Amino acid sequence: GTPEYDFTAPDGFGHHFWVIDDENLIKTITEEFEKIPYLYIADGHHRTAAAALVGRERALQAGDGHKGDEEYNYFLAVAFPASHLKIIDYNRLVRDLNGLSADEFLKALERISSLRTMVRKYTVRMPCTTSPSTLAEIGTPSQHAKDATMIPTR
Repeated sequence: GTPEYDFTAPDGFGHHFWVIDDENLIKTITEEFEKIPYLYIADGHHRTAAAALVGRERALQAGDGHKGDEEYNYFLAVAFPASHLKIIDYNRLVRDLNGLSADEFLKALERISSLRTMVRKYTVRMPCTTSPSTLAEIGTPSQHAKDATMIPTR
């Protein structure tokens, strides 16, 4: 059928939304999801937890008026099969050591996480506003902005 909403966002991606109001289809979808023993949240776990907390808070505020079908009991999500997912590294680039030497900085990180050095080539797609030597302080093998040591998070 025709989507309820059908548009292309400024980023060029198309979005198509259908409203499912057929009770039999809703029942079938619900039954299929009930067969899935676990759903893993690959991204958005903080938003999911926040939505659950807000829902609980609003239910408490509603008191005896809470029925369970209010909008605050739901939040938008999307599910993909594992075969459609690729989990990639989430690395952070450190631009400022907050007055610490490279050794002090790495020792401070070791107190909260395990570290390993990874040298990766990447392309800077925007003008660099900091000195390339900032990257070299962390132990990169090159002074060039295209070489950086990445410190992965757990």
